[in-house]
Amino acid sequence: MSILQGTIFTPNKKKTLIDEIQQEIVNLDGVIKAQKADSTQKLKLNAVKLGLQNSLNVLYEKKGVVTPQETDNILELLGDAKRSRLESDYYMGMSKTTFYFVAFAAVAFGVYFYMKKRG
Repeated sequence: MSILQGTIFTPNKKKTLIDEIQQEIVNLDGVIKAQKADSTQKLKLNAVKLGLQNSLNVLYEKKGVVTPQETDNILELLGDAKRSRLESDYYMGMSKTTFYFVAFAAVAFGVYFYMKKRG
């Protein structure tokens, strides 16, 4: 379910917002575990995850209605988390592409010199 900005959540419907945050935290955990080399991306993802966890704790402690401002703040955090996750995937894909390109160039270079010496 899509959560709209400015939505007011009663204590009974607050579970929708909590589920959305929990799902994004699980997604961030998966990306953090999949990353191997880039520690700056890991730090950024961990910081975003911590912000989401803090907002989740606030929602668990909150007894009353979640105001539109609080909903907007949480949606902004979720947007930042998704953006960071996508950036991380992009940079990880770029680093793999660069590695394969360099490996291909090295093999092509080796084959070229082998053929040159042979012929």
